Amino acid sequence: MSKHKSLPLDSPNWVPILDAHRAILPRTGNWYLAARDLTEKLRSGDIRSMRRRVYGEGADRELLTRSFWRAHELLPINISRSQSLTRTELASRPGPSPPDTVWVFPLGGSAIREYAFFIWKPDLDKILSTEAAAKRARRKGRPRKRHADKVTASPTPAPPSSPPSTGDKPKRRGSREQRTIREWADGNWPGGHQHIELRDIIFAAKHDKEFSKKFPGDAFPERTKFARALDRRDD
Repeated sequence: MSKHKSLPLDSPNWVPILDAHRAILPRTGNWYLAARDLTEKLRSGDIRSMRRRVYGEGADRELLTRSFWRAHELLPINISRSQSLTRTELASRPGPSPPDTVWVFPLGGSAIREYAFFIWKPDLDKILSTEAAAKRARRKGRPRKRHADKVTASPTPAPPSSPPSTGDKPKRRGSREQRTIREWADGNWPGGHQHIELRDIIFAAKHDKEFSKKFPGDAFPERTKFARALDRRDD
């Protein structure tokens, strides 16, 4: 418990719980599975949390313990359906609209609306960086298929020379950015990422330290670059 008491309640390291959900969403590509995974991290204490009172009387800020989360859970909802706020109703009638936020529910109860919930960002960053390092290690351990093809393939005549360059430097820069985006996305989701919303992929990229190093500051690619690189022109 001393670990919880040491956290300052007014630190900028507290971020909305929805941001944490979006950061781990690309791992599953599913709002409900991401909410379940995040709930488990809160229950285990791997990610610490607090709440702020939105209205009503009582303490403005409170640290939350693991026992709190054993009696509560995160559940994705569509905010337009906020009149049906019991967990039973939402589970039995999920509705046609996809979720657009996550709310905290007591087990078997109604959504908590008098509080806003936050998580300790350094805890989240530690988990994400550990997972990213594990992915990079797995990729390094895979055999290089292209290299094997070069060794086993029979010699072929050199291809004809490419047509003269048009000197279109902006296009070359754009193709480099798109190639980097594609390689990063393919490495993070080797099973495919077409099922993940573009905004969640961009959110994950902004929080990936290795990706951000390639595009520091204002050099971070615009949404259109991600859309073109991942063939999401209609998103």
